Amino acid sequence: MKSNTDAKTALLYLDLSRDHLDKGNKQDALAALLKAEKLDEKNKEILNQLGLTYFSFKKYALAEKYFSRALSEDSSYTESRNNLARVQIELGKTQSARDELHIVLEDLTFKNTANAFLNMGLSYFRDKNYKTAIHYLEKSLKQNPSSCFTMTTYGRCFYELNNFTKAINLFDVAMPLCQKLNSDEAHYFGALSYFKSGQRSKGIALMNETILLYHQGEYEKKSRDMLELMKLNKL
Repeated sequence: MKSNTDAKTALLYLDLSRDHLDKGNKQDALAALLKAEKLDEKNKEILNQLGLTYFSFKKYALAEKYFSRALSEDSSYTESRNNLARVQIELGKTQSARDELHIVLEDLTFKNTANAFLNMGLSYFRDKNYKTAIHYLEKSLKQNPSSCFTMTTYGRCFYELNNFTKAINLFDVAMPLCQKLNSDEAHYFGALSYFKSGQRSKGIALMNETILLYHQGEYEKKSRDMLELMKLNKL
């Protein structure tokens, strides 16, 4: 049986894990959280934070497990339900994610509806239902217009719909937002959008910039490969 001392110590480890995660020390954050879990295995905040940490490691099945455990402790824990939906999208369970998000959006006390709308839009984007995705992403951007990820996903919808002019406008907004977060996706698809709109030199220049700005970025190898195709005009 958990003692009051154990519960208090668990919360100290939880605070420590958040501090580590804020500093990018994911391994230390996870170590602290596992200690917290041993001391208080039913604490919904600890379970939710474990889900977030495993998500950061891209261990999506484990993240889903912990978000589900948090909800089993408190079914009204909307933050964890929203997180569960997000990880289900990564696992390809898009309809399950949308079912969870409808519950999230029914909670009038939940403050982060911008993120819930983003997740809903992302679920439709992954299903290639770009027009419905746009509807939800616009709702998200009305509440949080400076979100790198939302603006990038919004731009990618128009890119996939071959509306490269609109995509360019959105990626131009997203790029400075994303540069602050060291995220190269907007740069990469912005370069492709310029190239496919007929602005070949601009596209090549922006792809070169993507490689220079984001060494070891998620899209670095794709950027190098695509740059060669651009130069050969084989896109």
